[in-house]
Amino acid sequence: MRRSAKEGLPQVYDNQGNVINWDGGGYRLPTEAEWEYACRAGTTTKYSSDDVITVQQANYDPNLGKKHPWFRARSMPVKSLPPNQFGLYDMHGNLWEWCQDYYGPYTANDATNPVGPAQGTAHVIRGGSWWNAVDSARSAKRYDLGAQPMFPQCMGFRCVRSAK
Repeated sequence: MRRSAKEGLPQVYDNQGNVINWDGGGYRLPTEAEWEYACRAGTTTKYSSDDVITVQQANYDPNLGKKHPWFRARSMPVKSLPPNQFGLYDMHGNLWEWCQDYYGPYTANDATNPVGPAQGTAHVIRGGSWWNAVDSARSAKRYDLGAQPMFPQCMGFRCVRSAK
């Protein structure tokens, strides 16, 4: 909300965090579908680079807490690792990213750019983090923010704008 206001853009959310102007051009969280599209970067593999990803490509815990030369045991600065084919950094690992959608089951009619439930108990998070194993960083992996305890240092978000 503050970034939209600072740049003179229409507000997407009201003061309670409810979407009031979805396509107005202000900053917002990505939908789960938008996040996955950006993460995949035109690929159909498990990760945007291939079906295998290394710690030189994503910040995750390769040994679940055991010592490894690339595992930093913390988040890394943006652009520390290579971008995906769309030029986006840190889509795999580093920090879990909040999505606009609330967690819920997929339905058969959610095939083309779906928007998930507008209400629920917890938002979807994507991308994995430095605290998790590589499986959590897969392009298609989704978690319910309320399903497991998360450390604040493992969470982040990415702003997007709708085309006006």
